[in-house]
Amino acid sequence: MVHVELGDDQVVIPGDTVIINAIVNVPFDSLASVTWSELNNPDCPNCLTQPVAPIITTTYSVTVTSLDGCMDEDAMTLHLETNDDVYVPNIFSPNGDGVNDRLVISSGSDVENILSMIIFDRWGNSVFSANNFLSDDVLNAWDGTVKGKALNPGVFAYRMIVEVGGQQEIVYGDVTLVR
Repeated sequence: MVHVELGDDQVVIPGDTVIINAIVNVPFDSLASVTWSELNNPDCPNCLTQPVAPIITTTYSVTVTSLDGCMDEDAMTLHLETNDDVYVPNIFSPNGDGVNDRLVISSGSDVENILSMIIFDRWGNSVFSANNFLSDDVLNAWDGTVKGKALNPGVFAYRMIVEVGGQQEIVYGDVTLVR
């Protein structure tokens, strides 16, 4: 009886190459066939070891058949880690000292666009909004003013809609303005 094992599912970082090793309980020369799924143009389609570099979460499977006709299969999923974090500082100080004078939004590489950002005062009034900008965009960063007037220190809520992989995600939070 033949048995094959690929191991546990793994989380991988985009761009990484992973070596998938099919472990069988019989000598390689007693196998009639090795068949893989989800491999793109493998250099050695009948080998028990395969290098893969998935660009999306992918399940790879292998089927082995021994010379006496016994067959077994196993599968392994490589989950692609995404970098869709959005970072909004929790405090900023628009006091003209050149340090943290603007609320600049940063994000992971998977965030394609910030579709909208609205900042509200404690009464729910909009004090700032920006649409369709990229992370780390200083031109679309809030400077702690509304209609050119400096706001008093306080806590302000925000709502953002970001685009990740063609999908929209809503991000809520708050930021403290200090002077």
